[in-house]
Order: sequence, then structure tokens, then C-alpha cells
Amino acid sequence: MVKPTLNLLGGLGSSAEYWKFVLPHFSKYTPTPIELPGFGNNKSDSFRNNDELARSLINLTKPGEDILACGFGALVALRVATIDPYHFRNFIILAPIGAFIGKKQPKIFPQYLGGIPFLKFLISVNPSLLKKYLTIAPRDNEIFEIIARGIKNYSALKSILNLISPVDALDLFDYIDNNVRILWGAKNNVIDISHIAAWDSILKRANLSITIKNDWGHFPYFDDPPGFVKTVEDESESFKSHTKAGRLKLAKIAGLNVPEFCVVEKYIDEFKPDNTKSFVIRSGFSNEDKADSSEPGLHKSFLRIRPEDVEQKVNELFSNGADEVIIQKYIEPLVSGVAFVRNISTEIEWVNGHLEGLTSGKVTPQSAVISKMQNGWEVGWNKSMDESPFIVMISYLNEFLLNCISKFHYEHCNIEWAWDGLEFYLLQLRPVTNFGWRRLISSANLDEILPKQVSNLMNEAQIKAAKSIGRLYALWDYRTIENNEPFTVEFNHAQYINCDLFLSSFKNWGLPAKLFFREIGGYSPEPRFNFFRFILTIPKFIKMLILARQKVKMSYLKLLDFEVELNHLLKLNSPHREYLIRHWFIRYYLFITRTNIVLKACLSSAGGNFMGNPKTVYSEMLQTKFPHRVKFESDPASERKVEKFYHVSSFPKWNLFLRIWSAIGLPGMRGRYIEIREWYRDNNMRLIQRLHFALKGTEAFGLSEAVRLKSGTFWQNSGVDESADFNDSIPSIIYPGDVIGIIGKDILIVDALEPGHFEEYKNAKAVIARNGGMLSHGAILLREIKKPSAIISNFPDNLSGKLVNFKNGVITLMDNLNSKI
Repeated sequence: MVKPTLNLLGGLGSSAEYWKFVLPHFSKYTPTPIELPGFGNNKSDSFRNNDELARSLINLTKPGEDILACGFGALVALRVATIDPYHFRNFIILAPIGAFIGKKQPKIFPQYLGGIPFLKFLISVNPSLLKKYLTIAPRDNEIFEIIARGIKNYSALKSILNLISPVDALDLFDYIDNNVRILWGAKNNVIDISHIAAWDSILKRANLSITIKNDWGHFPYFDDPPGFVKTVEDESESFKSHTKAGRLKLAKIAGLNVPEFCVVEKYIDEFKPDNTKSFVIRSGFSNEDKADSSEPGLHKSFLRIRPEDVEQKVNELFSNGADEVIIQKYIEPLVSGVAFVRNISTEIEWVNGHLEGLTSGKVTPQSAVISKMQNGWEVGWNKSMDESPFIVMISYLNEFLLNCISKFHYEHCNIEWAWDGLEFYLLQLRPVTNFGWRRLISSANLDEILPKQVSNLMNEAQIKAAKSIGRLYALWDYRTIENNEPFTVEFNHAQYINCDLFLSSFKNWGLPAKLFFREIGGYSPEPRFNFFRFILTIPKFIKMLILARQKVKMSYLKLLDFEVELNHLLKLNSPHREYLIRHWFIRYYLFITRTNIVLKACLSSAGGNFMGNPKTVYSEMLQTKFPHRVKFESDPASERKVEKFYHVSSFPKWNLFLRIWSAIGLPGMRGRYIEIREWYRDNNMRLIQRLHFALKGTEAFGLSEAVRLKSGTFWQNSGVDESADFNDSIPSIIYPGDVIGIIGKDILIVDALEPGHFEEYKNAKAVIARNGGMLSHGAILLREIKKPSAIISNFPDNLSGKLVNFKNGVITLMDNLNSKI
């Protein structure tokens, strides 16, 4: 029997020699050490970006193999999954870097070399300088020398450090769906184990499992080669990450306040408790708490269970099909609730006592919204202010909740919490799936560049690239990573520009909202100009100006890379050809959108055009000469009649004086950057022209369900036009929609938002609840199945049997299907 190949890829400064002690111990795999360009004996340094480095790894390996990658090597390996998801079969990742880049820097020693030859020489002379970074057993000197040789031969250092960026190191990782297993040592003194919770969010759609080794440090393949190989080849110590129990384990490791618990995976014969008097028994199912579907409340849990009844309740849950059961210490709360948390805004609902009534939808809770944006974003705050003594604790609760999501890489989370009068507890945490935040969104200029109903391919690209696009501003301000706002968000199936991504940065920088809305249309009085914040941000503005100009200069080389890759895919003879081309477009769309934002930054800081106002490509444009320029050209599916192709044209030529003038950030360059912008747009369309004829007639070019029906600026949770309504009134719309039907027959009326109505929810045209909270399990389910729904208290019985139009929570009586009363 042929053993599968396991490629071994080290981290920064590593070489193939790192693996010499583990190679003899593999029995399940055929191990193959790999050296990336610039590592060890691979003297090639021919890469400019993360994608090129990932393609180097593809060329060094074969399709269908497995890979074990460490530290920075893990970033490169996972990048392969965003380019060719079929290349590697399984990923085994050891202590990856990538989480919190730019804030919590890992203590990776080569990172601090900065390419300085003297330090490299110092280590080669005295390798024991590395001792404080290692936890190594018997062969100390030999291992130090191996590491020192790796660093000495590490020619790619400067290039690599430029690639470890919070902007693009994790591009599209949130849509990797391969098998990934992460290994981490609890004694790792280089990349702390608390980082591991972040990877639950970074790889939120991967089939992710995790192995924690309490006695491992950063280099377990040096410390204990046989034990390291045994763990790699045996997955029995792993646990699934994207589960109820998995996230509680990760929260505990990250230092969050979680009530004591244990997890069982099969029937138990007896249960021996400690001094705990009461327990919560929670079922765990593999289909719960996923990135796109959480399905909360569909399965049983038991509260206040006495120790002697634990065994019976656990086995009952297994009889009902549970994959695992959590036995957790019961906290008797004074107040408990549910919060939907993002860094700039927290939407909270709470009840006195345990939150059972809230999550079941039987109780209408008290609520508050706390936002760093304040005013229009804090709808609900004043309403609850006078109604609950707990309101004085809200700011402390918000700090606790923000700390929770920070451990999970600032993922927007649905958190169940409790307060016992002394401290806050995390009871459950899952990603937010489909929720209409109190978030300002806009059609902006989408109506100019995209049809109302985009293609499946464009809709897929907008959704998958949204989070990665939003990280661009971390190039000059890390707070963008913390806010974790996507570039576009959904309203009524369609994608709209997320104004909160930009306005949250404007607030941090002291800039008024009118500067943003002057560009895209719409209106918001917040944020306002803040002189103090503006002055403090001036160094960031200078950094933005210089870095944006550098990024634009690099766009030409990146365009050429995409052209070469597309040409290769068009010639590919593979059953995966169409899928890989779609994948190419998603990455290309990410590049296009980011570069457009960078060009905007260049133009906004260009300061006039006294350095020249050259003609642009538009001055020569005729439809006969430019068949790749059409109406709604940004969507590759838009009709292109002439099958004629052009290569990427040369970057506009500037003389040495202009290049220096631009590089140091001097003004007068507006005309020059308009020239680049139009060159860039034209060349984008040259590649999209080729893509159009490659995918024409395929499912990718079918019309998506997404139709943009609204224009202007409005709130995501209500659809209310911002310019018309910036106040504290908010309809209780669970999911927006417009349907006509008979009350009680087509439009389901329920007294409470109980998850038990799930089948009825699916069959109804719309759902109206008289009681319940926007964060209850029933409300979450309705959003996940995208069912038009609302909470309307005291909904009258006398409308039963009436034909009505239900539109975004508003009921209008109908005389017939076409006539309103």
C-alpha cells in the first residue's frame, strides 16, 4: 500500500534540516521536507506577494498530498487553499501566525533581525542566543546550530516580513472549507496559546479540529520527535472547533470567564460530581453554530439538574442523536441575556433570572444598544434607561462582551451571558449568521457600475471578498481590524455598501460624515468634525498618502500576475476548470476593489493638478476600438458582443522628477492619478472581457436572487431612509420583505418566537410574533431562512382571514391582489 505524502513546511528562518529528527518516526505518511524560495538551500527569491509565494508551494508539491506547516509556513499553505482548494487534501497546522498581526506581535526571533547582517552573523557565531525562545531537551547545541544555519541562509527575510501584513495575510481565509487541523503547545513562548481561539473565526468555514498539547513548546519536533510524529498521525486527542463545546474550550483557553464544564461524547454509566449542587446539561449537534447557519434552540438542554440526575439526562440527549453533551456548572444569575456584539456596536437583550424565557421567545426582554458611533446607532438605549436598575451595569457588560469577541479575532458574535451580582459569565458563543444590525448602508454608486440584478458570480464575489476588502484600512490604522466591518452587507438578499466601515474610521480620525457622503450620496449627521482627533490623526494621514501611492505603483505588476494566471486557467484541461476560474475572479474582485479604494485615497490627497493633466484612455475611446467597455461592465456577465481580446497595457510613464515628487507625497498630482485610475479601469475590463467569453452560458452567469430594490442611504435593520429618519424609532423587523397573503393562512401569527415552530416558519410566506426578542433563537432561525417577519405587540385578532400586504413590518389591507385599501 502506497503511503500518502506529507509535505513538511517550516516557519520563518527554517530549512529542510529542521525535520531531520522526525523523519524516521513516520509510519502513516511518507514525509517530504519543503523549502520555500529564500529558505534553506532554495536560493530563489522571485516572489513579490503572498499569492506568488503560494504558487511557488503549489509548484513544489503535487495535487492530492497533505501538508504540515508551521508558523509563517501555515499562512502560505492556507493561501494555497484560496487559489486552488483542490491542491492539498488535508492541512495540519502547527502554531500559525496571522492572528492579531499589527497588535499582538508574536515573539518570533527572526522577525526582529530585520535583515541586519550583523545579527545574523552574531547568531551563527553564538547560537545559544536563541535559548530563551526554545524549550529543548537533550540535543541543545546541535539544534541551536540547525536553527542558526537556517537563519544564516534565510535570504527571503526582508521580502517575507513585508508579506506579514494585517491587510492581506488572511485574505479570503474565512471561506476556506478544507480539512484543517491545528496543533498548539500550551508552553509555546513564541506564539501564545491564547491566539488559538482567533483561528476559530479566521477559519470559520473550514472543517476545523484542534489538538492542544500541554507539554509542547514552540518546537515540539525538536523537543520530542517520536511524540510529535505520534500526535501528527493520531487525531484521537483532537476536538472539533466549530461546535458549542469546541468554542467553550477555546474561550476557556483564551482566559474568558466560562463556568466550569466537561464534555462527554458517548453514553455514561455514572457521574461523579465535585461539590457542585446543580448543573446545566447541553446537547451538542454537528449542524449547530456554523458560520452560515447556527440553528439555535432546535435541540434540548436541561437546567438546574441535580448531580444524581445527570447520568439520565446525558444519556437521554444521546438517545435523541446528540453528537456530544456538555455538563456545566449551573450559575444562578440575577440577570442574564443575549447580546449580538461587534466592535462598534452591541445590541443587548436581558431578563431577570435565567435567560431561558428570552431564548425560547416566550418573554419580551428589556433591551439596549451601545455604539461607539452613538446617537442614531444607539436606538433603544433611552427606552430601557429608566426601566431597569441593571442599566447601571451595562457599560461593564459591554466591556466584558467586547473582550469576548476580541479573543475570537473580533468576529461578530451571538453571546449568551449571565451576571450573578459579582461577575459576568460567558455561557455560549457563536458567530452571527444573518442579522440586520443597526448599521448604515447605501447603494452608493453601485447602480452606476452594476445592474440591479447581478450575476451569480458577481454576487458570490461580493459576499466572499467583503471581510477581506474591509481590512485595507489597517494599512494605516489597526482599529479597522478590530472593527472587522465588511465592505458590503446584505439587505433583502442584495449587497449594499456598508457605510459603518468608513464612518467608524472617520469617527476615529475626527473627520465629518459629510466628506464621505459627498462621494457616494446620502446623508448622516454623525460623526461630526473633532479637531482634537483630527490633529492626532495627521501622522496617519501622511502614512496613508505615502502608502497609497506605493500601492498604486504595484498594481501594474499585480495585474500582470492575474493576466498570466487567467491565461493558464483558460487553457486548463480539468473538471475543476470552471470552479478555479470562479475562484480566480473572487480574488481578482478583491484586488480590483482594494485598488479602487487606494486610488480614491490618492485622489483625495492629490492637491490639484499643477504637475500635469494628461489625456486619459477615455479621450480615445470608441465602442469599435474598445469592445471590452460596455454598460455595467464590472459584472463579467454583462453582454459583450465582440469576442476580441487585448493584453494589459503598459503603466503610464512618468519621468524621474514626477516619480520622486509622488513618492514623497507632494501635491499637484490629481491629473496624474486620474490618468492612472482610467488606465486601471480599462485594463480591468480587458481581463474581464476574457473572463466573460470563458464562462458565457455557465451557471456562474445566471441571474442571482439578489436584486437591489433600494437606493440611497438607509438602516440595514429597517430599510428606513437615513435622510428622512434619523431618530430613536425602529420597527421590530426580524427580516425585511414584501409579501401578499391571508393572515393566519399564508402569514403565520404566533404568540412567542419559539424554535419549535420551525417547520411552520418554513412553510409560511411571512411570520408575525406578538412577543419575543430580536435576539431570541426563533428570531435567529427566521433570519437564517430569510423569512419576512416582525414582532408586533398586541397584534389584533380581528385581522385573521384578511388579505393583506406585509411589507417590512407594515400591514396594509388589500381589496384584491392588486388593489390596496
